[in-house]
Amino acid sequence: MKKIVLLSALLFPMIACAFDFQVVAPSGQTLYFDIVSGGVSVVYPHAGNYSSAWDGFDKPTGALTIPAQVTWEGVTYPVVSVGPAAFYMCTSLTSVIISHGVTTLGNSAFNSCISVDSVSIPASVTSIGSQTFGACSSLSSVCIHAVTPPTTASGAFYNVSLASCVLYVPCESDSAYATAAPWSGFGSVVAMPCAVTLTTAVNSMERGSVTGAGTYPFGSQVVLEAVPADGYAFICWNDGDTLNPRPLEAIEDVSLVAMFFAPIHDTIDLTPTIYHLQVLSANADLGLGVGSAMLPEGTVAEVCALPLVGSRFAGWSDGENINPRHVTVTGDLTIMAYFERVGVTSPEADRWSVSVDGRMLVVKCPEGLMVTVYDAGGRIVTLARTGGEQTSFVMPEPGVYVVSVDGAGARKVVVGN
Repeated sequence: MKKIVLLSALLFPMIACAFDFQVVAPSGQTLYFDIVSGGVSVVYPHAGNYSSAWDGFDKPTGALTIPAQVTWEGVTYPVVSVGPAAFYMCTSLTSVIISHGVTTLGNSAFNSCISVDSVSIPASVTSIGSQTFGACSSLSSVCIHAVTPPTTASGAFYNVSLASCVLYVPCESDSAYATAAPWSGFGSVVAMPCAVTLTTAVNSMERGSVTGAGTYPFGSQVVLEAVPADGYAFICWNDGDTLNPRPLEAIEDVSLVAMFFAPIHDTIDLTPTIYHLQVLSANADLGLGVGSAMLPEGTVAEVCALPLVGSRFAGWSDGENINPRHVTVTGDLTIMAYFERVGVTSPEADRWSVSVDGRMLVVKCPEGLMVTVYDAGGRIVTLARTGGEQTSFVMPEPGVYVVSVDGAGARKVVVGN
């Protein structure tokens, strides 16, 4: 039954608020939903009274991701639409990503979101209403993943300077959008790559594996599955998503890490609170903090301080000196790893080397050793055992990476285009 909330007449006279339930999205905003045919719709909480300007409710701010599904009272619902004026006057939203599965964007859904500079619209969207993005005056880029332009009201971008916006469209769809209103009004139309690479890793190869990684045609529907080893359980992906198997639309290169830990609960919370665990380094020239992730409340996570060749671990910011160590996630948590330089390099470090060839890392070391590659934030990019004296790894993008060979230290490298 729909919840009808009547706010105090002394504060907000005659404002009726109608929605079925509210949920905190993975990106941190409170969203309000109605149960509709086929799933749920994101709705404006004041039941059509748009003069109320979100009085009495949490107005979404920051970078918003509208999830593919939400869970309420033990039932999981697909999100199928964004209702009329659902985010009306959310002036502090900065970007919007709409997950695959949403089919309709209602009239004025994001009207007057004056700080939104980028929007990503999935291939599943078939209808965009009048003034859906009206008065989004900061809009500079729209990424839409439908091969065929969806049915779109002519005033969907009312009062937006489209001539200064970039429209990103699927491979070989640029001509279709360049001749269809209102998309033809964008300053430039850019076709995205025809193929997409999905890269996966695990926080420990002994704890489990992932299937589904690979290179796929743009727009393909792909399923990733995390498979735990005996004695371990899949907890979540490193972006906080707990869905497993996890369907993905191949619309951009993605790198995900499956987080496996020893089970600590007899029961599973169907709607866990997700917290941010950050493992930082006090000096990136000496070492790396490993284990940062979005994790459900109560997770016992393993974190690690990884010294580079020529340094050693000196302790954690909370006074602990165990490495690696376990921490229980009960809220957002940041811990810092400290390192110190040593005068003598360990003999093990001489057993291996790493070089860069374009996007490729070439690791030379004895056969059978475990090589792990981290990004600059300490997240695993890839890992594998060497099959010979030389093993190559292709990096997903330019940047700083740290290569570790088990028992023989770690080295930092810079990968260009």
